[in-house]
Amino acid sequence: MINRRVLRAVAPAIGAAVGIAVAGCRAPAAAPPTTRVESSPTPPAASEHAADTEETDHRAVDAAYRQFWVLEASFDSRYPAARWRAVLSAVATDPVLTRLLHAAAVQKRQRIAIYGQAVARPTIPVIAGRSTVRVADCQDASHTGQADARTGRPRSVGLARTPVVAVMVRGADGRWRVSDVRYVGGRC
Repeated sequence: MINRRVLRAVAPAIGAAVGIAVAGCRAPAAAPPTTRVESSPTPPAASEHAADTEETDHRAVDAAYRQFWVLEASFDSRYPAARWRAVLSAVATDPVLTRLLHAAAVQKRQRIAIYGQAVARPTIPVIAGRSTVRVADCQDASHTGQADARTGRPRSVGLARTPVVAVMVRGADGRWRVSDVRYVGGRC
C-alpha cells in the first residue's frame, strides 16, 4: 500500500572548418584562384529544437510531479468521495490512482486524517522525447503524517529526507501524470 505523501539537454556544439587548398598556377606571378561561398539563411539547428522540447518537457514533468503531491495530500479532505477519482485523474493514473483511492477510503473508515504537505525535491532525468520517465525525489516529509481524524492528534510523522521514486507517463492528451510511487527506504 502506498504511504501517501534538470537536466536540460544541451545542444551539441556544431563547428565545421572547411579548408580549401588551392594549388597555384604554373606562373608564379598569378594569384591563386578563389572560391566564392554564397551564404544563405539556414533554419535553426535540430539540436536547438530538441533543447527547447527537452526544457518544455522538463518543466511539464516537474509541474505535474509537484501538483501530484499537493493533491495527494488534500484530495480526501477538500473534495467529496464521489469526486476523488476525477480530481486525482488530473495528476495520477493507474496503478497509483487506484491505490490512492483505496488507501483514502480505508483511512476514512479508520478515522485517520492526513496532515501537512511534503516538500518535493525531484531530480528529473533527460526526457529525450520518451513518454515514460523515472523521477527520483528526496522529499522533506517531516511536517506530514497521519493523525486521528477526531482529535487531530498525530499518529505518525514523516522524515526530512525520504527517498521516493515515481514513474511519470505522458498521456494521449500530452499531459504528464504519476503512474507509480515507491518509497525505496534508506537515506537520501
